[in-house]
Amino acid sequence: MGEAMISPLGRASREAGPGEAGPEGLSGALPPLAPDSEARAFSPTDPEAAAAGEKRKAVLVRLDDLEQGIETLEVKWSPSSYRLSRTSRVDGAEPRAANGFSRHPDDGQGSRDSLSTELFLDTTQEEPGSRDARRAALMLRRWMEPLPGRLVPPRILFWWGPLRFAGFIEEVEEEWIRFDPDGTPVRGRLRLSLRS
Repeated sequence: MGEAMISPLGRASREAGPGEAGPEGLSGALPPLAPDSEARAFSPTDPEAAAAGEKRKAVLVRLDDLEQGIETLEVKWSPSSYRLSRTSRVDGAEPRAANGFSRHPDDGQGSRDSLSTELFLDTTQEEPGSRDARRAALMLRRWMEPLPGRLVPPRILFWWGPLRFAGFIEEVEEEWIRFDPDGTPVRGRLRLSLRS
């Protein structure tokens, strides 16, 4: 059996296992995720570490505009928790057809999934020239910018163990709690929100 995946269409689907067909109804929505044996480019740990029982680290992968190359952000410490939620967007005042359904199936009604988590950052053990912990925040902020020629930002995959959530970054909140003498942040938290 495949692993559960939250699609950018806001519906839970199942990734195909070996020898099974891919998720139905998602053509063009998400590139198919490779089986674990072929997904090492995205995998946050190597096969030897996984075999030794080492925990996988959470990773964020930019899914759109892949001709520019795959961009990933592997966190040094996986989150202590995450929150999944679904929001229903039903408007009782919306005009309905005789059959009770909305007159416009693509009018934005329906539900949306969201994921929120907090990432811990600490660069105190790194070399002086690479201690600025804001690099991860800057990358996430850049991933919030619309793609060239489009009105939407790239989709991001949050992958941690069996959880795979694809969506857009809605909010990044930074909190810096330790600094070098020159004021460079070296420890902090990023509160991250994604929505499908």
